[in-house]
Amino acid sequence: MLYLIHGEDTFRSFSKLKELERQFLQQNFIVEKYDAKTFDIENFKINSNPSLFCKDKKLFVLTSLFQKYFSQIMEILNTHSFSIIFYEKEIVQDNNKLTIFQEKGGEIFYFPKPTLAELKKWAREEFKKDNYSIRSIALETLIDFVGDDLWQMRNEINKLKDYKRDSRTIEVEDVLVLVKPKIESDIFKTIRAIANKEKKTALRMIYKHLCRGDSPLYIFSMILYQFRILLILKNLETLPYSQRKNYFNKLPYQIKKEAQKFSAFSFDRLKKIYKKLFQLDLMIKKGKVSPEEGLELLLADI
Repeated sequence: MLYLIHGEDTFRSFSKLKELERQFLQQNFIVEKYDAKTFDIENFKINSNPSLFCKDKKLFVLTSLFQKYFSQIMEILNTHSFSIIFYEKEIVQDNNKLTIFQEKGGEIFYFPKPTLAELKKWAREEFKKDNYSIRSIALETLIDFVGDDLWQMRNEINKLKDYKRDSRTIEVEDVLVLVKPKIESDIFKTIRAIANKEKKTALRMIYKHLCRGDSPLYIFSMILYQFRILLILKNLETLPYSQRKNYFNKLPYQIKKEAQKFSAFSFDRLKKIYKKLFQLDLMIKKGKVSPEEGLELLLADI
C-alpha cells in the first residue's frame, strides 16, 4: 500500500497521517519512521527487505523524502513489497513523479490552504463537537484574527470553549477578549485617513504598503477587517456601563488605544464606510473588480 500526503495545510495533512497510522497499527503493522535527518538509503534497503520481517508487517512513514529519494525507493519497491506513507509538509508539484506514483497504485491526499467557506465550516464543526455554538459575527472576527492557520485556530477554539463553559455560546466580545489579533499600526493610520476623508494621506499610506510588498488584496482585506472591529467596539457602547467597562478593560492594549482615537466617529459614520467596503469586497470576490480597482473606488469615494 502506497500513500502520499502533501499540501500547505499541515494541520489537516498531519491529522490524515495520524489516521492512517492508527489504521495500520490496528492491523498489527510495525511502524518505522524516517525523516531527512535519520534516513539512509542503504539502511532502508536492508530494513525494507521482507525476508527480514519474518511474519511481521511493516509500514514505513517517510517525512520530507519524496522529492529526493522517490526514484530510488520506487526501484526498491520493484523488488520488494511493503507499505509506505510519504508525508510532505509542502505541495509536491512534480507531475512526472505524481503520475508514476499513481501508476504504482499510490493514493494521494492533497490538503491546500482552506478557503474561507472551508474555514467557517471546519470551525463550526470544532465547536459542535462539544455542543458549543458561535455567533456568525464572532466566527468572522475569529477568522479575521487568526487567518487560515488551523493549528492556532484549534488552540483559540479550545480557549474560547474553556472561557464559555457555562453558556456554551461564543459571542464576538469573547473573541475580542481572548484572541490576540495580528494588528499592524500602519493599517490603523490608513483607516483613520479614510475615515477622516484625508485622500492624500490615505494614498500615501496605501503606497507605503505596496512598496513594502503587501498585495492590494491583503491591504483591502485588512482595511475591511479593521473597520469591522471598530464597528463591533462601537456597538459595545450600547451595553450597560459595568459590562462595557469589563469587556473594554480585557481588550488587547493596541485595540483599546486605536479604538479611543475613533471615539469621535459616530456608529452611523463607521457603518456607512463599512457598507461601502463590504460592497466592494463582494465585487472583488465575484470578479467584477480587481483588488487594485477596489482600492481606487474606495479612495475615489472619500
